Amino acid sequence: MLKLSFFTLFFLLNVSAHAFDSSVGDISIESENLDIDIQAKKADFCGKVIVKQDNIKISTDKLTLFFQNKKIEKIDFSNNVKLQMFDKLVLGDRAEYTKNNNTLKIIDNVKYKSDNNEITGDIFTYNLKTKRSKLSSKKEGNKKIKGRIKAKFKVNKDVSS
Repeated sequence: MLKLSFFTLFFLLNVSAHAFDSSVGDISIESENLDIDIQAKKADFCGKVIVKQDNIKISTDKLTLFFQNKKIEKIDFSNNVKLQMFDKLVLGDRAEYTKNNNTLKIIDNVKYKSDNNEITGDIFTYNLKTKRSKLSSKKEGNKKIKGRIKAKFKVNKDVSS
């Protein structure tokens, strides 16, 4: 059973209200365990973590919130990241959300699925403010260090001819 002091719960609720896009609505986080380190200014949610906000749902094995002045600055998602947005699904090894540029990045072994279409790559970037997404391969300078973008699209054949 998870026990939190009143102060810790109050502090965490105030922090959670500033994650992701606050104009969209409240965020809910569920997990099996929660470890808060006030001195390190971080909170770790572990075990079947589920994050929901409006039409966005993210599941992962572990989520770490990093906060400054009662506001979330960064969120790390570790292992088995699964992002569901409307009818789209994005899978990856890990992810990170940074408040300063309002982006969510899903990193390594990324699969983007929509309908019967699938695109794979190394980094999926979603800007929560502009609602734009991008899938790219990893680069170091001018040299690619990972794979290429691969896409499979379902083609509708006209059978009426």
